[in-house]
Amino acid sequence: MQDPRPFGHRLPGGGRARWNVRIRIPVPSAAPTTVERDPETGEERRRTACSNNYRKAALRLARAHRRVRNIPLDFLHQFTTGLAKAKSVLVVEDLNVRGLARNPHLS
Repeated sequence: MQDPRPFGHRLPGGGRARWNVRIRIPVPSAAPTTVERDPETGEERRRTACSNNYRKAALRLARAHRRVRNIPLDFLHQFTTGLAKAKSVLVVEDLNVRGLARNPHLS
């Protein structure tokens, strides 16, 4: 099988329609305006906390994080599906790796 895809590559299934999970960004009832001082010039500037642009940026970031999280899961799913289709019987063995490492004849 191939290695997991790089982050820039689209996942199969169209990306968005693949997952049924919606990302929800909390929205305050009233967006408060805060007054901050610019660290370089010392001037006052007003900023709206949790503005629409902030919410959109948070949503884009959450989508990117979800996509990165699902890349290894997608690879594992494709790999195991390929094995199941290619082989009629799969055998899994549970090895006592610690015991093998302690035995000088086996390690």
